[in-house]
Amino acid sequence: MLPPRPPRPIRPRGWPRWRRCDFWAVRLLDHGMAHWLQPGHLRHAAAVADLGTLAYALVRAGRSGDADPVFSAVGGLVTPWPWNYEGDPVEQFAR
Repeated sequence: MLPPRPPRPIRPRGWPRWRRCDFWAVRLLDHGMAHWLQPGHLRHAAAVADLGTLAYALVRAGRSGDADPVFSAVGGLVTPWPWNYEGDPVEQFAR
């Protein structure tokens, strides 16, 4: 479930489109950090891929410190996507 929508004043009409996207991206990353790492939350077959995507997004957003618990949760398992976006998935994951 996505986080609740913010009230209108937080997102003024005059903000550039990229600024609104950044706002939502940060909200989604925070939501993933708060909920996905809870024990028993991700129990489906693609949980490692989902956590890998969250780790990748956090790293690309400059939040490497926030990505540490996500890396611990995947236990060193690497999925090709999204890590292969910038080269060899194992090399990208290890950075």
